[in-house]
Amino acid sequence: MSQLLVSAFSSLALVLGGLLGALWLVRRFGSARARGPEPSLQVVSRLALGRNQGLALVRCGAGTILVSYGEGGVRRIETAADAAASDAPGVDENPEEARPAPRPARAIAFPLGRRARRLTTTLLIAGLAALGAAASASAQVAPSTATPPVAAPSGAPGSAVVPSQGFGPALGQLPPLSVQMGAEGDGFRLDGTVGTVVLLGLLAVAPTLLLLTTSFTRILVVLHFLRQALGTQNTPPGHLLAALALLLTGVVMAPTMAEINRTAIQPWSQGTLDEGGMMQRAVVPLRNFMLDHTRPEDLQTFLELGATGPITSEADISNVTLMSAFAMSELRAAFEIGFALFLPFVVIDLVVAAVLTSMGMFMLPPTMIALPCKLMLFVLMDGWSLVVTSIVQSFV
Repeated sequence: MSQLLVSAFSSLALVLGGLLGALWLVRRFGSARARGPEPSLQVVSRLALGRNQGLALVRCGAGTILVSYGEGGVRRIETAADAAASDAPGVDENPEEARPAPRPARAIAFPLGRRARRLTTTLLIAGLAALGAAASASAQVAPSTATPPVAAPSGAPGSAVVPSQGFGPALGQLPPLSVQMGAEGDGFRLDGTVGTVVLLGLLAVAPTLLLLTTSFTRILVVLHFLRQALGTQNTPPGHLLAALALLLTGVVMAPTMAEINRTAIQPWSQGTLDEGGMMQRAVVPLRNFMLDHTRPEDLQTFLELGATGPITSEADISNVTLMSAFAMSELRAAFEIGFALFLPFVVIDLVVAAVLTSMGMFMLPPTMIALPCKLMLFVLMDGWSLVVTSIVQSFV
């Protein structure tokens, strides 16, 4: 395949170089040969039709042209042979001899400069070199590496066809995957193509669902509010804020993760607990963390939306309902913290706008003056330390 591409590109370069060279030769030599003396014009007869209007018979070289002239200019009516001027003395009436001689064709001149000639020479050299390389490469290919053709069936045109394997062998190389939920024989099991798709979907959604059960939502929203309050547009960038929120999430969730490791992961790694028991024990610390930071109003709202019926204890609350109520409570808390962050920066914007208006500087944007003031105030107050400390202490 690569040899065919090299041959095709080299042939194209060679043809293009030859075409440009031919155009340059036509411009160089053809136009000079095609130039000849311009045909002379001579008025044979004239007929006046009115004021500044009339007809004229003009001889142009070996032929004659009938034109009309007037206020609108000169227009050509038709081309007549020499026999049309038979009234003039000395004109032969033989139509064969009176037929005007064909006008010599002019050569088309293309304005090719010195750079075009250099480009033509370069393309010619490159095309010849590529053609030689392709020829040498095709000569070195061993005939044993070619795929043997498959004999064509009887009655089919042609002597051989190329085998087509399709995607069957590629799909056959995929490892078998299966998903099982519950005990052996009584649980829900997915295998084959459906199991693969479901497993990949669960792997894609699992990180997002896990982050919703932690403090990541509140921290990330608060950091975005802080950036908007400062008015720094895209500074810090979004991925940097997400990384900082992930690190702070690890700090906030450290006690919960330590309890999960002690009660679930360590017994499972020692072999005293199976996978199902490990998952059941790992969910308990997360549920306790979400219950501690979920507003009762939000929890009651989602219990009514889910129509789960009366709840006698916290263990009767499903994980989906608890996660939804916890996410709603985190958004509410993040917006409250964001409002508190906006207040001092809004005061700075108002003061700067009032000062500029009183000085008559209506054309100066207040943001240009307020942004350095807000940055200076944020740095002098050690703002990042205060914001991070306040966020972490909000979960205590």
